[in-house]
Amino acid sequence: MIPEIDIWRIANLMLKHYGDNAQAEGTRRVDQLAEDGDHAGVAIWMRIIDAIGELVEHDCSRTCTLTERPLRSARPGIA
Repeated sequence: MIPEIDIWRIANLMLKHYGDNAQAEGTRRVDQLAEDGDHAGVAIWMRIIDAIGELVEHDCSRTCTLTERPLRSARPGIA
């Protein structure tokens, strides 16, 4: 079992490397793993594809106004 944080790390790396094609690349990997009979690998990559979708859905960097963007600082009171 892969920890959830690693799923999100891989999803983030996929987006950085493949951009808008990240989900398609993930699907290509799922197809290959399924063809090879690697059911555990398929399950992991399905989780990664879902995480990619969530990251894309919640990324408002191109569409949100400045006031709609989430705070980036972990320190209270600092944006």
